[in-house]
Amino acid sequence: MAGCRVMARGFCVSILVSFLVVMMGLTAGKKVVAGEDRNMNIEQVSTEQWNKMAKKTIFFGHQSVGYNILDGVKRVMEQNPLVNLKIVKITNPGDIDHSAKGILYHAEVGKNFNPRSKIDAFAELMDQGVGDKVDIAFLKFCFVDIGTQTNIEELFEYYRKTLAELKQKFPSTTFIHFTVPLLSEQVGFAKWKHRLKGIVKKVLGKNEFYENVNKFAFNEMIRSEYKGKEPVFDLAAVESTFPDGSRSTFTVSGKQIESMVPAYTNDGGHLSTKGQDIVATKLLSFLATLE
Repeated sequence: MAGCRVMARGFCVSILVSFLVVMMGLTAGKKVVAGEDRNMNIEQVSTEQWNKMAKKTIFFGHQSVGYNILDGVKRVMEQNPLVNLKIVKITNPGDIDHSAKGILYHAEVGKNFNPRSKIDAFAELMDQGVGDKVDIAFLKFCFVDIGTQTNIEELFEYYRKTLAELKQKFPSTTFIHFTVPLLSEQVGFAKWKHRLKGIVKKVLGKNEFYENVNKFAFNEMIRSEYKGKEPVFDLAAVESTFPDGSRSTFTVSGKQIESMVPAYTNDGGHLSTKGQDIVATKLLSFLATLE
């Protein structure tokens, strides 16, 4: 009898999981409100704006997805002669030439899976001389930096406090805030298998399914704190927007959560060539039209 009760409970759980999978499938793909950055078009940038950008000195702190974006920047510049930035990797602040303009300096900062280390490394570079030498600076987290176990409230407060201090120290430098890059929902059978695993974990009381949930929550903090007040490049909005303007989303607890468009990635997180070019186009347009 005990064995039968166990089997019955297992059957009920299976039915529940199947029902939830179907319901999630029905709620996927809806549109969400996102940043205006995803709507920017490179053809709308004027020659005057490109020339203005070419007189700026820019610094970009990043890790692996940053290299993806820079690969896209190089290709976009090859296809658009008006876009004129020299990309230079540095290892220390002394590598930056304050008198040189039209340069996008970049460096690896911190360690993946440790977002506070990236904030600290970025701030340290600013304090060691970068902050006095560049017109624009920005830090980008990686998709591995925020997962289901990340204390996003604590991390955001640390980020907010650090960037506020940097703004006070370097008032002539424009700091841009980036939303966190996303993971892609898998497609086909792999998609349903992924969803099923996530729901089973939820039923069993394990980790919250879909790491994009915490990424979305952190990105909403970025948007709420800075949108309309300070420059925000909404990378997550760009990554989750199809070429036709529709959005890649799924729903959890009534909230529509962004996920990366599958065609924009080659492994679920890093950018494919198509994704690189789209993000690079939006970023360059954003930089050129930055007030």
